[in-house]
Amino acid sequence: MFHASVRLTCPEFEMSITGGPRLTAHEARCSAAANMILELHKKAEEEEQ
Repeated sequence: MFHASVRLTCPEFEMSITGGPRLTAHEARCSAAANMILELHKKAEEEEQ
Protein backbone atom coordinates (compact mmCIF):
# COMPACT_ATOMS: atom_id res chain seq x y z
CA MET A 1 0.00 0.00 0.00
CA PHE A 2 1.11 3.54 -0.74
CA HIS A 3 0.65 6.64 1.42
CA ALA A 4 1.14 10.25 0.35
CA SER A 5 0.97 13.68 1.90
CA VAL A 6 0.56 17.18 0.52
CA ARG A 7 2.05 20.27 2.14
CA LEU A 8 1.02 23.84 1.38
CA THR A 9 3.23 26.61 2.73
CA CYS A 10 2.52 30.32 2.32
CA PRO A 11 3.86 33.34 4.25
CA GLU A 12 0.85 33.41 6.61
CA PHE A 13 -0.52 29.88 6.25
CA GLU A 14 0.68 26.29 6.40
CA MET A 15 -1.22 23.03 6.00
CA SER A 16 -0.19 19.40 5.68
CA ILE A 17 -2.64 16.64 4.76
CA THR A 18 -2.24 12.90 4.26
CA GLY A 19 -4.28 10.68 2.00
CA GLY A 20 -5.61 7.24 2.68
CA PRO A 21 -3.71 4.05 1.84
CA ARG A 22 -4.01 3.17 -1.85
CA LEU A 23 -2.79 0.40 -4.15
CA THR A 24 -0.70 2.68 -6.38
CA ALA A 25 1.46 5.74 -5.76
CA HIS A 26 -0.66 7.75 -8.20
CA GLU A 27 -3.88 6.91 -6.33
CA ALA A 28 -2.22 7.82 -3.01
CA ARG A 29 -1.15 11.23 -4.36
CA CYS A 30 -4.64 11.84 -5.74
CA SER A 31 -6.18 10.92 -2.39
CA ALA A 32 -3.91 13.36 -0.54
CA ALA A 33 -4.59 16.12 -3.08
CA ALA A 34 -8.35 15.58 -2.85
CA ASN A 35 -8.18 15.78 0.95
CA MET A 36 -6.23 19.04 0.68
CA ILE A 37 -8.82 20.54 -1.66
CA LEU A 38 -11.63 19.58 0.73
CA GLU A 39 -9.85 21.13 3.72
CA LEU A 40 -9.06 24.34 1.82
CA HIS A 41 -12.71 24.57 0.76
CA LYS A 42 -13.83 24.19 4.40
CA LYS A 43 -11.43 26.93 5.51
CA ALA A 44 -12.66 29.26 2.77
CA GLU A 45 -16.27 28.71 3.85
CA GLU A 46 -15.37 29.40 7.50
CA GLU A 47 -13.69 32.68 6.58
CA GLU A 48 -16.73 33.83 4.58
CA GLN A 49 -18.95 33.60 7.65
